[in-house]
Amino acid sequence: MRYHLEPYIPDFAEFEEARGLYVLEIGVGLGADHQKFSEADAALWGVDLTERAMAHTRRRLAAFGLHSHLAVGDAEALDFEDETFDCVYA
Repeated sequence: MRYHLEPYIPDFAEFEEARGLYVLEIGVGLGADHQKFSEADAALWGVDLTERAMAHTRRRLAAFGLHSHLAVGDAEALDFEDETFDCVYA
């Protein structure tokens, strides 16, 4: 449904181009885009301000046998070294 309502996202995000890349998504929300990055075999991390978003995204990925490093976090105070990721998506 997400991509029916926002059909430009797959072209913009280029999920398949993330294969093998280190990707950080800031603000995973309900996890739809995060799922697409995981399906593309990106090495994937995600942060969101709320535990509710993290819990939902964990359940979503588990339902499809997918994986990501997920954590509650603030985009203004990320705990990653510079140049850790090939792509940051928000």
